[in-house]
Formats: sequence, C-alpha cells, structure tokens
Amino acid sequence: NLAASNLSNVYASNKFNHFVRVTNDPEQPYVTVVVKDNLVTGIPASNGGIANIMLLWNIKSANVNGNVIALTDGNQHQAINVSKMDKNAMVSVNGNKISGANGGIYVTTWLCGGSDLDFTGSVDIYGNSLTDVVKPIFVGYEAEGHGAFNGTLIDNNNTNNGVPVAVEVGQKPGSTEYYTVTVVS
Repeated sequence: NLAASNLSNVYASNKFNHFVRVTNDPEQPYVTVVVKDNLVTGIPASNGGIANIMLLWNIKSANVNGNVIALTDGNQHQAINVSKMDKNAMVSVNGNKISGANGGIYVTTWLCGGSDLDFTGSVDIYGNSLTDVVKPIFVGYEAEGHGAFNGTLIDNNNTNNGVPVAVEVGQKPGSTEYYTVTVVS
C-alpha cells in the first residue's frame, strides 16, 4: 500500500486497503482492468468487508488471474470483489489461490451501469483453488440497488478445501430466471 501522503486528495486515506480501485467519476469511460500474478498476504484493513482485490466503478472488462491471496484473520473480508460494472461487462476470474477469507470471489450487480440496471454481460469463473473460505463464490444480486443477473455464467473446476464448489447465483426478487446448463466431464 502507498502511504497516505502519496495518494491523491480523493483517496487521502489508505484505510480501505484496496489493491485495485477504479474511479467512480461518471465523466470517465468504462475501462479494462487486468490483475495478474500478484501475491497479496497479511491482515486486511480492519474496516469490515473490504476486499483485498476490489475492482469498482466503470469496469467494462476485468481479468483477475493467477493471483495468490493468503489472508490472516480475514474472517470479515472478501478476497476478490468486482462490482459497479457496465451492464455488458466481461469478467474473468481464473487460476487464483485464495485462503483465509470469509468471501472468496464476489461479482455483484451492485449499481450496474451506474444505477440498478440488469446485468447482461458474461462472467467466467474457473480453475480457482480456495482454502478455508466460508462463502466461496457469489455472483449476482445481493440487496437493494442491485440489478438482476441476466448474463452468461461459466463456472468450472473451482474448489474449496479440495472439494468442487459451484457458484452461488443471487437473483433479484421478481425477475425471471433462465439457465442453460452444460455438463462437461
């Protein structure tokens, strides 16, 4: 983390322990972000629920792969969180090793498209190895201010403590759920 004195006046405090954070300035375009082959270890910030790799605001495309996130005392924290995306965003989270987190991988429809639009993009989550993660993988609607998840989800070869684990999909109340299921091997 950078020292607070090195941060811009918008982010003058480093208490959130964001590994990556994208601007929430509505005048800025949606961006592509790649977070690859990083090692993130230690005790997360003590402000509850903040992720160590957090991609927020104006995300058009996100690729989070090959990272090792080993938390100590991370029982209130998510290791990877992608939110506030374009409604047609493309998100890929693969090949990460996560341990000691409450939430492993979260891709939510919070403020999708800058409001609560329905998500119609794609999310690929595959080949992630989690250890001792309470809530391994979540995609979609969590609460008010989230749109429905109407996108494409590919979930393949994710484990928690060596046991296969499926993505939990949260759907907005009252929305219609459509699923196409492909079983491989």
